[in-house]
Amino acid sequence: MLTRPAYRADIDGLRALAVLGVLFYHAFPQWVGSGFIGVDVFFVISGYLIGTIVMDSCAAGTLSLREFYARRIRRIFPALLVVLPSCFALGWLLLVPEDYMRLGIYIAAGAGFSSNFVSLHENGYFDYGADSKPLLHLWSLGIEEQFYLLFPVAIMLAKRWWRWLNSCLLAVIIASYFANLDSPTTATAFFLPYTRFWELLLGALLSRLMSEGATASRADHALSVAGLACIIIGSFTLPQNGFYPGWMAVIPVWGTLALIAAGPNACINRTLLSHPLMVAIGLISYPLYLWHWPLLSFLRIYRFEPQNPLWNSAALMLSLALAWLTYRYIETPIRSRPSARTALILCALMAIAGCSGLLIYHENGVPQRYPVMLRQLVSLHIDPGEHWRTDRCYLNGHLLQKRDFSDECTDSSTHPSIVLWGDSHAASLYPGFKKMATEHGFALSQYTSPSCPPIMDFQAPANRGCRASNSKTLQKITLTHPDCVVLAARWDGLYGYHADKLINTVTALKKISVPHIVLIGKGPIWREALSIALLHFWESDPLHRVPDHMRYGLDVDPAIGDQQMRQLAHDLDIDYISAYDTLCNAEGCLTRLGDEPEDLAYFDNDHLSPRASEYFVQQIFGYFIK
Repeated sequence: MLTRPAYRADIDGLRALAVLGVLFYHAFPQWVGSGFIGVDVFFVISGYLIGTIVMDSCAAGTLSLREFYARRIRRIFPALLVVLPSCFALGWLLLVPEDYMRLGIYIAAGAGFSSNFVSLHENGYFDYGADSKPLLHLWSLGIEEQFYLLFPVAIMLAKRWWRWLNSCLLAVIIASYFANLDSPTTATAFFLPYTRFWELLLGALLSRLMSEGATASRADHALSVAGLACIIIGSFTLPQNGFYPGWMAVIPVWGTLALIAAGPNACINRTLLSHPLMVAIGLISYPLYLWHWPLLSFLRIYRFEPQNPLWNSAALMLSLALAWLTYRYIETPIRSRPSARTALILCALMAIAGCSGLLIYHENGVPQRYPVMLRQLVSLHIDPGEHWRTDRCYLNGHLLQKRDFSDECTDSSTHPSIVLWGDSHAASLYPGFKKMATEHGFALSQYTSPSCPPIMDFQAPANRGCRASNSKTLQKITLTHPDCVVLAARWDGLYGYHADKLINTVTALKKISVPHIVLIGKGPIWREALSIALLHFWESDPLHRVPDHMRYGLDVDPAIGDQQMRQLAHDLDIDYISAYDTLCNAEGCLTRLGDEPEDLAYFDNDHLSPRASEYFVQQIFGYFIK
């Protein structure tokens, strides 16, 4: 029989504090800009409770892996088995084939508790477009389940060294924490289990060190106040565009440890966290966490209103209702049936859910749901690696700290010669420049790196090797003496803290006598993938048209900022190409160049497709050869 920790109402209240932070961050990021730290709070709580169960049971000689995993299945599976099919159904109604296919992968990964590994290879948690992934939030559930899978086995193996268990835990905590600090990108630190286990293990270590007291001392009261302050301050002040978790995660982790260590009788724990309302929210915190994000995500996909407080509030209220219903009528009855048969049935249902997700993926998102013309346009699926020369000429900055761009990236064999320098938006222009280079016989070099605009000394949170990338690019330009250097990027925040650094780039190029420098302005950005925007336009248009130019679904007017960039180019005495002038007209911005899938202008929300890249470069080609 597994040892059960004594129930503490204040820990349910702490769960409420964590889930409310996440909910308000997702619904109102402009107000609670760092509420994502609620997940760190959950990690520490889970580590504390699981650590108590596993280590106390192991010490008493009653630890049963079979019973432990059966209890985890009855705790985790029921609510998830309601949310996954619901997302399956909503995706059928609202998602275009490519996004429905991606949802299928997330359903399968969610059923297999490996969503964090899927998220690792896509856009980051804080990146643009993350809110179009209804099951993105399951990454944290994946990390917790991976911890639950490994921790009891490790404790059983370590029983013979029980005297040194605390030291062993501390050693693993330190190793995990420094692996987090040394991660090459935000995504690896954020999604990998070994960079997150230190948070759960600190909770487990605390369970070894704590001794419950009947009354609280002044130190306990002070500890609870300090812990709450850490969580609240962290929820409003930690920058989401920084490297996270990094060292900053220590703030919510320490705050959670302090609140748990203070004990149930400390002032904050007794009055705030043990309040019946907080306890009630804490009891439904798991299904509430599962429900809230799919509802917000599908709402944004359908309405294109990511920051609408009224709709987001309605989604949260619906989440609360669904969470209570799930807890009352699904979770509680199933958890009250501690039988092996119940666990086996839940496993079988979860396997069916996972296979359903794989079936969606295998069927390419079931495009048969739409008319043929629309089906063709929204079925575009492009592997950027093939067209951008990923890991060769489109190289992540941390790799550039270890190796160089491939030899094929440099071509100075003839004149005129052009260098394409920038981030993924520059890489998306490569197919167009390559076609022109072949047709007109000029040399083309490509040096591009994700999230790295061609700005000297720039360091991106999502790519910690930008300095290395841009430094090596400048070295190659110095050695090859090109006739023209093209600077292209998304240019977020250009006319702010980046502007002076772009001046440094142009100055460095002029210093090595580059005769022609061209700045390509920021292109149109859609609120979601263009295919989704076209689908929604088609659904709302009485004539069911699929326009070749439209304004529906644009994030902001592309003309905004165009004049500022044009003026900056004028001040720097370099040529400027307006992507807005080239891709947009009075009717809106380019959406398609024909009726075939490859004719879609963007394969996501802001990267040109190869066909559109060729069109764009063909329109602007006269700027480059003088």
